[in-house]
Amino acid sequence: MCCKTTSKPHIIGSNHIGGHRRDDSILEPEMTGKVLAKYRGCSGLPIDTAAWKRAIPYKPGEIDYDQPAKQMIRLTPETADYLYSDYTPLETHYEPGTRPKLERFVEMVASRAKSDREKALAVLKWTYRRASFPGRFRQDLRVVGGTEEDLIERGFTYCNEISRVFVTLCQVAGVPARMTFHWTRCGRFGHSCAEAHFDGKWQLCDTEINVTGSSVRGMKANCWDLMRKKSVQRAFDRTVTRQQLNHLGLTDPGMHYSDCFKLVGICNYPVEKFPYKTRAAHSTGPYL
Repeated sequence: MCCKTTSKPHIIGSNHIGGHRRDDSILEPEMTGKVLAKYRGCSGLPIDTAAWKRAIPYKPGEIDYDQPAKQMIRLTPETADYLYSDYTPLETHYEPGTRPKLERFVEMVASRAKSDREKALAVLKWTYRRASFPGRFRQDLRVVGGTEEDLIERGFTYCNEISRVFVTLCQVAGVPARMTFHWTRCGRFGHSCAEAHFDGKWQLCDTEINVTGSSVRGMKANCWDLMRKKSVQRAFDRTVTRQQLNHLGLTDPGMHYSDCFKLVGICNYPVEKFPYKTRAAHSTGPYL
């Protein structure tokens, strides 16, 4: 049954980026406590944090606010090793039976999937279609947040909520997954995506436009690759269409998809944590 968890070895203290081991003599300082604190949340990013917080339709204490504002860890050369090795366990800890509605969706979506890759791509395709469906499942923008069960039932269009549903369903299916948050260099545009671990590497999964690293010329690309590798940036920029960019809100003709990866944060969202509850709210503007 596809909703059962799978167990994969997680080597504590391993030193690698994106699945490729580095020289063990090159070790970063331990990313804990005070060392890690200065990279947590969006307060250290060169963006207008106050304006961003006013624009989003969420409040402090809600998961969709707290993840980028307080919980995420900024992806930098100093944190990359940690974020792509020890930060997210390569084992899912979902206990079957605790969220039966999500199990039913996973069974419906990925019942024929055998590998983690097949499961992740099946869930990605389903969340993308569910969010983009123009009729019944379109989100009422006056209501935001809630549990993943609430979001699936009500509908979702905000990229952070789409990604949250994807990450949760992946974990129920036994595939490690986590949230990612993005800003352009000027900080005026934000976006949310996800990374899922399959084929031996963390891979980008943009749930709003149904794009993954493996769908771009078969690349196994993650956020760190898109931040630093020109060849990966060019490949994604050629693949993502202007229509998709407009859908994301990147309407400036001079903007490219890789511009979303100038500032990045990564956040764990363990499925076993007690889910946040719904609240009713009026959207004050576009979010991510």
